[in-house]
Amino acid sequence: MLANDIYYHPGQLRSILASTNTEYIVCGRGWGKSEGPGARRTADWANNMPRASIGIVGATYMQLLDRTLPPLFRAWERIGYKRGVHFWPRVKPPKELKIPLPYYAPDTDQNTIYWYNGACFKLISQDRPGSANGTTLDALYGDEAKLLNKVKFDLEIDKANRGNVREFGDYAGHHGILFMTDMPTTPDAKWILEKKNDLNLDILKGDKLIKMQELVHLIQNWQLYINKLYYFRYQAKDKETVDKYSSQIRSAERKINELRKETVNYTAGPSLENIHFLGLDTVKKWKRDNLDVDFRTQVMNEQIYMVPDSFYARFDDAVHCTQDNYNYGYIETQGLYLPTGLIKDSRIDADCISNQPLDIGMDANASINSLVIGQEKPDHYRFLKSMFVKKPKLIQDVIEDFCKYYEHHACKVVNFYYDHTFNHVDATRTYTYADAVTEVLRKHKWTVNHCYIGQQPGHKTRYDMWGAVYEGTGERVMPVRYNRNGCAQLIIAVQCTGSRETRNGITKDKRPELRSDVNQEDAPHLTDAMDTLYIGKYQTTLGYALPSLSAFFSDAA
Repeated sequence: MLANDIYYHPGQLRSILASTNTEYIVCGRGWGKSEGPGARRTADWANNMPRASIGIVGATYMQLLDRTLPPLFRAWERIGYKRGVHFWPRVKPPKELKIPLPYYAPDTDQNTIYWYNGACFKLISQDRPGSANGTTLDALYGDEAKLLNKVKFDLEIDKANRGNVREFGDYAGHHGILFMTDMPTTPDAKWILEKKNDLNLDILKGDKLIKMQELVHLIQNWQLYINKLYYFRYQAKDKETVDKYSSQIRSAERKINELRKETVNYTAGPSLENIHFLGLDTVKKWKRDNLDVDFRTQVMNEQIYMVPDSFYARFDDAVHCTQDNYNYGYIETQGLYLPTGLIKDSRIDADCISNQPLDIGMDANASINSLVIGQEKPDHYRFLKSMFVKKPKLIQDVIEDFCKYYEHHACKVVNFYYDHTFNHVDATRTYTYADAVTEVLRKHKWTVNHCYIGQQPGHKTRYDMWGAVYEGTGERVMPVRYNRNGCAQLIIAVQCTGSRETRNGITKDKRPELRSDVNQEDAPHLTDAMDTLYIGKYQTTLGYALPSLSAFFSDAA
């Protein structure tokens, strides 16, 4: 069934040759995780376990529709499995094919991909409570595993990987796990990196203890031997020789199946392993366009966490970032076909209150113009989304993007928070940034409430303020939460913004804004827009406890 012209680079081949029961793959962008091990392993599971149920796991349902399934489907088709012939997304196979249902038939076709032998893949997301409840699975597959909530996974999903021991108990891939991701950059995702330690475990095979890593190497070599047997059988000219190699293949595959049981592999590698497919120009572009930390983590696969001397030192991704709040009630009315047809605007955001105004804060710069959007909730302030445009685009362009995204927002009112920098004019322009923003918003029928905050408080005050905000200490501060999906770039900027000790005390490290080799959306610009929004929102009513924050914001900008 497999095509003859498929190329796998050495890293992909090592993973495919091993095909251990459990594997964790941490590799750079464009390494070929879905196209190589992902497609091969999931297809092997389905082919070897007719009528099985295999979970495809994601942090959010939107992630599964938008980023996990499309490359998986393309990769399946690349190795010979055709939609409508070998697999059917969201619809049962035609009755005339007489394909049996899985042993544990799904309650709905909406979250199911049926395989030609009665196996199925079930979509399970952590942002849809109960999607794994009552589910009995035979294997688990997950892309972007660094986004998973590990505690919730252990409690709700991992325990579902328990089914059909009588039917598939002899197959080494039964109850298998394949999790893939690029390099995590936050401490709460360290769990997947720690899986590398499993290679040092001793495992009993027959009457001999062997290191897991040595066993993986043995399996890879054994699979190469089996592949040669297949080649020799293909080259055979007579039935007797074909039968001889067929017998050897059956015997060798029984042995390798026993070797693979209870095995764990850990695969890591940079994007450069797939340089023949990506091309050198692509890698050069990534190097040119990305912040050094992004290139090192996402391409070179280096392990780097939040900058050590962070300006936002108390920020905790696990505490302050909400699981992506998608409005699936709206999404599922769009007739998505995994995932074509989705219009990505504010109607997909469950945490955006459409009948209330939107707050915005901005930062203007020659290289990038940044925008942060938020709304107040009963017990916290929610940063809903961050946006930016880079030169040659102007501040008007990011506001146009805002108006397009929030076109269907019912309450067309914006509370526009801005500081003294938005009131300046110079030789290059006769109108202020505030004027430019207001003009575009009014053109799109938005009512603008101007909220001028004056001079920004100094860096030391902001450093102390954010420490209190993130810790949630005292009545003076309103806690904050970030929509993890909508504010993905803002979160990266928060994590990458460092601090410096100067003669004036702690300051935000703004040097990355001056570096041509730094991707400017990763520099502090977005955090400045966030500062403006939060300070403007609460400078007179912060925590609903103080009539004025003049004492709190006492230093100069």
